[in-house]
Amino acid sequence: MDENNGRAYLEAVVGERARHMTAEEVRTTCSFARAERLLGREYHGRFLIELLQNAADAWRSDPRSERGRSRVAVVIGDGPSLLVANQGSAMSPAVVIESLGHIGASNKPEGEAIGHKGIGFKSVLEVTHAPEIYSGLRSKDIAMAVAFNPAEARDQILKDSPRWDEFLPEVQGLDLADDLAAIPILRFPRWVEAWPRNVAELAADGFDTVVRLPFKPVGSARAAYTKERWLETVRRATADLSDQILVLLGSFSEVRIVDRLASTEVHIRPEWEGPQIDPGRAGDWADVRVLRNGSASSSWKLVRRTLPAEADLAGEVVAGLRVAPAPERVPTEPAIAERLAVVPAVPGSPSAPFHLFFPTRIASGLPFLLHGYFEVDAARTGFYRGSADRNKAILAALTKAAVDLVCDAAHDPDIDLATLVNLIADCNEPEDELAQFFRREVLKGLDDKAWIPVEVDGNSNQCKCPDQVFVARTEHLARQIARVFPPQYVLERVSLWLPDGALSESALRLIRTRPRTDDAQGDFWETLSALLRPADRNIWTTMDQADAGFLALLDLLDALRGEDPNATEALITGLQGDPASRLLPTIGPGSGRQLLPIPNPAAGVAGQRSALVMARIGASDGEAPVPPQELDLAFLPEGLLASDVEVNRARALGIRPFTVDTVLDRLNGIGDSEADPPGVIRFLWHLLARARVSGLGTKRSAEIAAVFDPTQWFWCRPDRARDETGRARQQRERYLSEVKLPARDGTWRSAGSLAFGEDWADWLESTQHAEIRPTTTRKRAEAYRALEAISPGPDSLLAPPATVLGLLDDAPFRHLPTVGPGEGSEEAPDVSMRDVERHAFLLRLGVWEVPPIAAWSNWSPEARARFPWTEPMADHREAAVVEAGGWTFGLEGWGGKRHNNAYLAEDFRFAWPLQEAASRNARALAAGLCAGHRLYADRLGARLFCPGCSNSGASHRARRESNASWEFPSVLALELRHEPWLECVLDGVTTELPAAPVDAWWREQVPTGAGLRQSPWRLLPMCSPATGVTDDLRRLIGVNTIEDADLAVVTRLLRQLRDDFVGGSMAVDPSGSSSARQAFVTLHRLAYEHLAELAGDDPAGLAGTIAEIGVLCELGDRLAYRAPAEARHDDGRFATYVRYFAAGIPFIVLPRPQVATARSLGVQPFAVDLTRDGEDDGLDVTDDLHEVLGDRIPELLAIVVNHSLGGQQTLELDSEAFAARSRRLQSLNVRQVPDLVIHASVEGTSLNKSLGQGSYQDIYIQNPTSAKPVLFHDLNGDGWQDRLRRKIAPHLAAVLENGAYADIFALFLLAESDGEREEFLLERGITGDDVDAVAARIGVVGKEEQARNLRWYQAVLKACGSGDSQPTFDDPERLVALFEAALAARGGHDTITARALVEAGGGEAARRDTGEGSPLRILLEAGVDLADLDRQLRLLGDTGLAISVTRQRFARWLDDHGRRVVAVLATRHDAEAAKSAVREVRPPDALALCLEPPPDELLQPVAALLSKRGFHVAARDLAYDPATTLARLGNFASVDALDSEVLLIFNEEEQRQALQVRASQWRREIRLIAVLSRMGPTETRSNIRALDEESAHALGGDVFQPSDLTAGVEKLFANQPGLRDWLIKRLDNSIRSQAPDRDELLAAAAGFGVDVNLLQKLLAALDAPRRRRAREIMSRSVTLRKENVVPRRPDGLVVPRSRGQKPLNVAAIKVDPGSDRRKRELGDEGEQWALASVIGELLRLSDADRGKAIDAVCDLLGRFDGSPVRAALVHAELARSQELDDEELVDELTGLLHVSRHSDAFGFDLIGWFPKGPDGGPRAVCLEVKSSGSASFKLSSSEWARAEKLHADGVGDQYAVLVVRRSRQRTTPKGMDLLADPVSLRDSGLLSLDVDGWTANYRQS
Repeated sequence: MDENNGRAYLEAVVGERARHMTAEEVRTTCSFARAERLLGREYHGRFLIELLQNAADAWRSDPRSERGRSRVAVVIGDGPSLLVANQGSAMSPAVVIESLGHIGASNKPEGEAIGHKGIGFKSVLEVTHAPEIYSGLRSKDIAMAVAFNPAEARDQILKDSPRWDEFLPEVQGLDLADDLAAIPILRFPRWVEAWPRNVAELAADGFDTVVRLPFKPVGSARAAYTKERWLETVRRATADLSDQILVLLGSFSEVRIVDRLASTEVHIRPEWEGPQIDPGRAGDWADVRVLRNGSASSSWKLVRRTLPAEADLAGEVVAGLRVAPAPERVPTEPAIAERLAVVPAVPGSPSAPFHLFFPTRIASGLPFLLHGYFEVDAARTGFYRGSADRNKAILAALTKAAVDLVCDAAHDPDIDLATLVNLIADCNEPEDELAQFFRREVLKGLDDKAWIPVEVDGNSNQCKCPDQVFVARTEHLARQIARVFPPQYVLERVSLWLPDGALSESALRLIRTRPRTDDAQGDFWETLSALLRPADRNIWTTMDQADAGFLALLDLLDALRGEDPNATEALITGLQGDPASRLLPTIGPGSGRQLLPIPNPAAGVAGQRSALVMARIGASDGEAPVPPQELDLAFLPEGLLASDVEVNRARALGIRPFTVDTVLDRLNGIGDSEADPPGVIRFLWHLLARARVSGLGTKRSAEIAAVFDPTQWFWCRPDRARDETGRARQQRERYLSEVKLPARDGTWRSAGSLAFGEDWADWLESTQHAEIRPTTTRKRAEAYRALEAISPGPDSLLAPPATVLGLLDDAPFRHLPTVGPGEGSEEAPDVSMRDVERHAFLLRLGVWEVPPIAAWSNWSPEARARFPWTEPMADHREAAVVEAGGWTFGLEGWGGKRHNNAYLAEDFRFAWPLQEAASRNARALAAGLCAGHRLYADRLGARLFCPGCSNSGASHRARRESNASWEFPSVLALELRHEPWLECVLDGVTTELPAAPVDAWWREQVPTGAGLRQSPWRLLPMCSPATGVTDDLRRLIGVNTIEDADLAVVTRLLRQLRDDFVGGSMAVDPSGSSSARQAFVTLHRLAYEHLAELAGDDPAGLAGTIAEIGVLCELGDRLAYRAPAEARHDDGRFATYVRYFAAGIPFIVLPRPQVATARSLGVQPFAVDLTRDGEDDGLDVTDDLHEVLGDRIPELLAIVVNHSLGGQQTLELDSEAFAARSRRLQSLNVRQVPDLVIHASVEGTSLNKSLGQGSYQDIYIQNPTSAKPVLFHDLNGDGWQDRLRRKIAPHLAAVLENGAYADIFALFLLAESDGEREEFLLERGITGDDVDAVAARIGVVGKEEQARNLRWYQAVLKACGSGDSQPTFDDPERLVALFEAALAARGGHDTITARALVEAGGGEAARRDTGEGSPLRILLEAGVDLADLDRQLRLLGDTGLAISVTRQRFARWLDDHGRRVVAVLATRHDAEAAKSAVREVRPPDALALCLEPPPDELLQPVAALLSKRGFHVAARDLAYDPATTLARLGNFASVDALDSEVLLIFNEEEQRQALQVRASQWRREIRLIAVLSRMGPTETRSNIRALDEESAHALGGDVFQPSDLTAGVEKLFANQPGLRDWLIKRLDNSIRSQAPDRDELLAAAAGFGVDVNLLQKLLAALDAPRRRRAREIMSRSVTLRKENVVPRRPDGLVVPRSRGQKPLNVAAIKVDPGSDRRKRELGDEGEQWALASVIGELLRLSDADRGKAIDAVCDLLGRFDGSPVRAALVHAELARSQELDDEELVDELTGLLHVSRHSDAFGFDLIGWFPKGPDGGPRAVCLEVKSSGSASFKLSSSEWARAEKLHADGVGDQYAVLVVRRSRQRTTPKGMDLLADPVSLRDSGLLSLDVDGWTANYRQS
């Protein structure tokens, strides 16, 4: 048809359709419209599929189709629009009119095209109401181009149908609101003149037809159908274009999907292999692979068949399988790895729908791709019922095709057929009846086909018919059976095949439900029974198979129990003991497997044990030990059963859980068996080395062996066998001790009978391991060498290490990782640690480290003797018990007195007789026993029991047992104590024969040489550590000591001494020498002291002993025994008078303090009645003895409070006795008389004498225990005070009512200096705190301190609002009450708080300390205004509070950031001016008394300084981010840039000074941490100061920068590497570094284990003395100022002048630090006053002026060089710090000025600074201080040489002698003469110098 004809035809038909003359015609058109919309909904979402169907039809009708396949393009383009282009026959106008414009009409021949009803195209109305068709684009004829537009169609209808709107309302169901609802769009095509550009492009690309679907919704769809929704719909349709559709259409070589709007493109290319015609296979077979953008999308295996008599498209059926790689089944063989899995034809469901080229909605019930030319309903949801025969025919053809397809796959080695069977089984039964029929027929056709994959050995892909496959009753059982039994074994045993293990539950169910030709399986339980009895067959051929099969067997048995528990138990019972049931995979030689039958638990014969198979939980890679045959024991592979639950599951098969204990229980009788000893040892070694951390494992044993403790290894422990658990453990250890080891003589003997010898000691020392302490190794080696020395012979010693260790190989360790063990794993020990474990293994077997013992342990009375051991000691024990009344244990609740049927349950004895061992080497025996003393100490008692007996008319049937409290000695105890084996020394000589320990005596140190002569122990047979007997051993063996002896022993000793003394038979004659006499006396003293201790237990016995023996006394110069009533005891009260009566009174040989001892012995004290002759009271000289009766009273009282003498009771500090005696001592009055005469008479006797006439050396105390005792004396002449001090001690003791302290008082009063006194007290355990406590108790506080405390209490009460209260010191409790009331008025504090305030006192610490719990904190928390408190203090004349928190924090901030502030200021101002400004800035006065100053307020002055200079900044920024803020203010790029500028601004000298200050700060803090790290909680003050000096020495004095401290830190913290490294890391040599923060340092030190809680104790020991000295200097300074005593030139002296105004360039004077440091402290009195004068001047200066003065001092010091100079200069920088309070400032100034404390080599004592020097201006001067009562003083040669040197250098006026002139009437100097340039004064005649003695004199007018 030409263009004009086609177009005319189309327009003519459309015009005819537009004319509506009747209402019926209108209804007809409207029905077309409704049908279009209805069909559009039916075909919803299929518009693209329908267009592809049309494309396939067009290609099939095109002759070109015979040459190949066509292309299709799907394009989403502008508009938007969808274009679908295809190749093939063109569409004509007739098709448009006849097919598209009608319902169910098509011009396609039925059976030759896919679509033929003209319905499918209407689906495009889902996405557009204006489709366009362009066809014949490449035809030579005129192409067709039509478009559809409902609006234009309506216009044409309205034009040609005038009554349209009239008839329209009559149409029912029409939406009249939609103008186009009545318009059937596809009935009104319109010819298009021009092609769109994208259509032309597709034509140019070779496409014949293009359908264009623009986005043009109409009517009611306009509002809802947006472009976005349209694009979503279209893109979803392109995404849903499946591979199945393209495969079934079969017409396309490429489908290209282009989304130009999204810039995406997809190329779909089906690749065809075939069709192939196979003579053996019906139909066409093809493999198809679909690629998307070059990547495989799906793969198919297809078979096409044709229905008989139908050769066209309608007769074609297709069945296909979709395949894909199967990665989940990847065995090791490559051939299997490449197999393909069958997957669902349509993803999402196993069951695929039937296809009519395109998927229908009819499920097939099978996973195949199935296509046929079915007759279906319009929606494709069901088969068309009117065409049932045709559809059945198609299904029959598909059935055969599907069966063939399965069979073909079954023979294809590349296909994993299990996946197909699983898919078929997973498909649900379809709903459609025809589909159900189809599924049944397919499965029926497969019943006699070999299509079920089965398990076979190897990798062949075998399939069997369903009835040849063994499937259990349930899927779970089938699965378990397949896991247990190898397929070949099943086939051989029961002639059935096991299904493929990959078959799913549903697949197995499918197989089981298929009909079978016969019952091939037989009875299920019979089959199982046969399978479980492999007999001689190997059910499993490899170890892995055996292990896995056994585990599966357990699962199978569980599954069987779930099915039928009774049948299962019957099955298992039948297997037990059946030799054919070889199902247990046990470990065989070489870690192989040995299948053993299931044991019968009841198979053991009486007296024998059955076989035991054990399972060990926990896997191990090592070679498991194989038990010796004699143990009747086998192991499952380790870890095969992974938990206790698993082991319990296996119990039915005779498996028992592995425990080391159970294995060791099998050792019973191993010592008596014929077992191979090496094999047993190797097995046990492997067993215990692998059970490493069990109680008996080698690692655990090695951990125990890390400490030498022989108690750990002996099998028998007292009382352990009483309970079942202990008895079992003991038995196992006993079995181990019976295992045989090689002895040194070559025989094999039980381990418990052998001991280590010297060869093992050598071995231990050569294999020392880091985890074993050298001391442990040393102890062992010594013990082993001792065993060597005492052993009975080589049959008692273990064979050499080379022999024994060869049995203990490394195999158990090979399974352990050598490095990096994971969590829970065990790291392999290194080589030397393995030796440690080997040694520990031998210990665990019971090889002895100490003299061996044997044990009897049997708590049963059955078949045994009551007392099996018969030997002298055992008989001795029994005889002693019988003599003492019999066996008397456990009589409670019974009427009997003793047991008559006692049995020995537990006893011990030595395996090597002690006496024989001692004969070989007694010293070695002692060493061995000492090493094992704890072992033996635990076994000193025997245990007995009585099962029942009668006695004294009573009987008991219940068992009675003894325990440790009954003290029946073991044979071992008797051997230790009564056998003569102990080496002793008598009078320094070893005794010829050993002694029994009960006859010997012991001391820690027995004197030798000269010390032996006076020793009491020379008189007794002695042993000691020197003879190998330690204190522990002597207690064990019962050696006597005087301290522990009982009354019988002491009585026996004293009686023997008296008898030997009186009879003259002593080994050492006491009268032969003074030393022997002293030894004899001392021994009695010791015995008497001990008797006194025993008196309370048996006073009658003690009295009887003393009455019988008497007491040893000194009568004149001889010794004698006297009755106690005749003797007297010198208790010290009248010690002065003993010498007058010694010849007539027997004095017991007890020292004075032993008052209680003498009393307990019945000896009266020596007492004398004294009276003074004359009435002269003499001169009161009490004040002359202030040093003794004032300063030393607290120390004397501290002695009687804290130091006990000879059992004397010390005074309690808070007792009434202390109060009375201390007041008495303080009230003691001393009077001097011309000649003191005393009358004395001894109480209880008639003896009396008159004493002292003319001797002038007598002392008498009158009424010593009265309130005010008086001491008279007649000492006179020079030094009488010192002589009295040396003689007064007994009288002071009398005042304190304890004469025993006379001697210690005398020694104490000999101490001259404070240091000597402190050392004396410390040696007796009396600390400075103890003395302070006494001083505080008796009120020894200076008047100034009392006044200072009183001012504090008054000010606090006023600040609390209680100003009317008047505090006093008379009543401390009233003071507490006052404080409590004052605090309660301010909010309530309790008594504890008030008491804490009172006890804190009002000293400097109360005004200064701000820490937690300090008085200031307490007051602040109570609401007290600290400013008001300060004001009240000052109103009372006090110095006020000394809070320095604000000053310190401000100074610290400047220390850290002040130089940065300077750098910022210097960007706009002069650098030096900036430095000065920063130095002058001060913290806010308002915060001076603040404990927690707010940081932003604290830094307000710095912010103000910066703002004033043009740098506006908030103080808060300076507080919280100072570095960054300052960098920003100065426009520096970074903080580093700012710090770099700092380095440029501050010159090298300033930087050096800054670093030196920083180093000094670090030195101070490190010194403190070092002392803390080395001190203990009980450290004395002197020790703390010593530690501080040691730390200072280690850190050195030459410290210029922080890193200079590194060497000292390494030395001080050598044992604390963590803290050492932490400190060194912070020693930064940069002025940018921050000062050390004490809180940070303390926290770090605490983290490294330093006890920082001792800080306050340390500060009290170090800071307190420094502050006390500082306060003393300040007090002296105030005194000098009040007295107007200042250094000045004496009247009449001319001041020398310097020769020049400027100092000359004087060469530095070297000062040697090694010179005598004789003035570590402040020196003598004169220097203290001089220093106070100089420092007082400096304290009165402003900070700026003081800084200038310090500069002058530093300039002067600059003339000298050396480390002492540098040590002094360090204090200069610290003295400038604003952080210091007044006391700290004084301390630093002292360190700077008092140079002689650093070294005497300076040649002078101080650097003085005077506001007016010799030239009228301020001047620093070298001062040599001299204290003199006249105008004369002494100079040393070095001091004069220094003066001459400076004078020669032209600066003589910088050296002066300061003469401090003493006053006899007062302590304050009466003047200070300043003699500048003494060389000039000498030259001028104003100073004379006597070089002989270097005495200088000067004149004063």
